[in-house]
Amino acid sequence: MSFPHYPEKWRLPGWVNPEKMIEYMKKQGRMDYDPPDAVIFIYSPGFEKKIDSKHDILVRPFLGGKLGFFKASGLRIAYLSGFGIGAAAVAAKVEELTAFGVRQFVSLGMAGGISPKLKLGELVICEESIRDEGASHHYLAPADRAKADPVLMNRLEESCRRLGVVFVKGSSWTIDSPYRETQEELRYYREAGILTVEMEASAFFAVAKYREVSAAAIFAVSDLLQDEREWEPSFHFKQVKMGMEMGLKIILDSLIHLQP
Repeated sequence: MSFPHYPEKWRLPGWVNPEKMIEYMKKQGRMDYDPPDAVIFIYSPGFEKKIDSKHDILVRPFLGGKLGFFKASGLRIAYLSGFGIGAAAVAAKVEELTAFGVRQFVSLGMAGGISPKLKLGELVICEESIRDEGASHHYLAPADRAKADPVLMNRLEESCRRLGVVFVKGSSWTIDSPYRETQEELRYYREAGILTVEMEASAFFAVAKYREVSAAAIFAVSDLLQDEREWEPSFHFKQVKMGMEMGLKIILDSLIHLQP
């Protein structure tokens, strides 16, 4: 049986839709503010606290999560946090934020390093991601991968060069079940030239494509999956934290320079 079960489901409009949800929330008086021009998705509560301590942030609730507005350069940029992790969570939030009026999205997360060339904390700009999750298949026709918006992705690259930051660009593997990454799969994707593994990128790109908005992603390598040794979590390492902070700096620079 093909997936989704209903044939060519991605061609059909959603009956339950985010536009009605945003309208409903506004009538409830829970969204009495204007949408940002761009939203940065973040997934780590610890990193969120770091941002709040270093930037002047105005926080607003948003459908089970929160938007933290940066006060910078006249552009309304916000981070989105507190909404969960994974493909289904980001799919819903891209839908809702697009209905709210947002047109640019960047995902800033951590990823496991599959390529033997990667080091902890290294920054990876995601060009495309393998659709090994469920959400993207409800939005786009069957295909192996979903791709980032090329314009926004190129802006991230330009910002890296402008700021003198070393980065790698390439493909990722998006999976719903992180505790089911097998050695056989990792070996297969490593040999195929895949750089990283994470839980959001392919759905993030697919929903943005479906909604005709721009989405790009940048990761800090948080753990290494490069050989047959036992996996060791390294999320707390200094290199990873520094990579995340530099990733945010790059994103803010790229969005500010998108202004006319």
